[in-house]
Amino acid sequence: MIGKNMKISIRARGAVLALCALAVCAHAREPPRDAVAATPTQRKLLGSQGEGTPVLDWILERQSGGESSTPVLDWFLNLGSTQNSALFGPTSFAQRFTNRVATFFFSELLRFNMTETVERIDAGGRRASLEPTTTESEFARALFDRTSVPGEVFGVDALNATRFVEDDVCGSDFLRGGLNDTMLDDAYWQASGFTSTDIPQSGCYHGCILGSGTYEAIARTYGIRRTFAFDSWRGKCFDEMDPSSVTNLIKLNYGLLMEGIFPRLREPIELYPGRAEVSSSQFQPEGSAIVVDYSSFEHDFQFFRDELRPIYPGVYVGKMYAMPGMSMFGGALQVPIGASPVFTVNFLLVGEANVLTS
Repeated sequence: MIGKNMKISIRARGAVLALCALAVCAHAREPPRDAVAATPTQRKLLGSQGEGTPVLDWILERQSGGESSTPVLDWFLNLGSTQNSALFGPTSFAQRFTNRVATFFFSELLRFNMTETVERIDAGGRRASLEPTTTESEFARALFDRTSVPGEVFGVDALNATRFVEDDVCGSDFLRGGLNDTMLDDAYWQASGFTSTDIPQSGCYHGCILGSGTYEAIARTYGIRRTFAFDSWRGKCFDEMDPSSVTNLIKLNYGLLMEGIFPRLREPIELYPGRAEVSSSQFQPEGSAIVVDYSSFEHDFQFFRDELRPIYPGVYVGKMYAMPGMSMFGGALQVPIGASPVFTVNFLLVGEANVLTS
């Protein structure tokens, strides 16, 4: 009996202590009558006017989806959340982090490339004194010398397109690591006075990307996941009935076994159509060029533009530009909407000439 009464007494004391603790806490939470009406935080929560509360302001601003005055912290928090981009769709933290690093890397490459481009444009003053020609530039002569056979005369005979392909001139140091960009651009500049007879009429032209820089490497490897082949771009074809209709020659890799059984699989096929017309040159705005536009087609070349000029009968130097809206590698390499076109690579087209110089 005594033990039972002691247990009841202990429980009663515990209950009393708990009630006292709650009363003390409630009294502590209740501000004294003669104290300040509310703290800054309370005023903020109540919507009253008073001193600023930067931390709470920042939290409330973040919750409303707005941008706060702490851009660095905002950047990290945005990086850590899943976002939905109108251009690239939902993106995760890993995708955005990779894209930001890659964008910085490619922007540095672009900065160096633009510096080189500015230097080329600055050379326009010197090029203004060059004689206009579509047959007798220094680059055309050097190319002719590498494909000619005894008896062929520069300025009279057409470029030997068969030997150009068989000797793999595209893979030579002359058109790769040892490419003279100045000589190439001079030839392109001199060819601004081409006529309608110089425009490709019909047929396919063997092509290759010139140079050995970073953008050239990207161009040669881009699309490998679909073609399973490096350097898959092999030229262009101009339709016989409608020369303004252009397609690109793409080499697909079917494997040694299939290509051995079906030799025709080794030949490139026509893909990625575009429309050709004579329009102003991006490289030389005061001059014209044969421009191939892909913007009306939904394929990998849609945000690119080619322009080319004849430098010798059957031979064309081309320049590819990335147009605003272009995006590659998940946005790592892109040209923003509203920006100027960006030069990417030079290329060469060689075909059988229909017109010879006299």
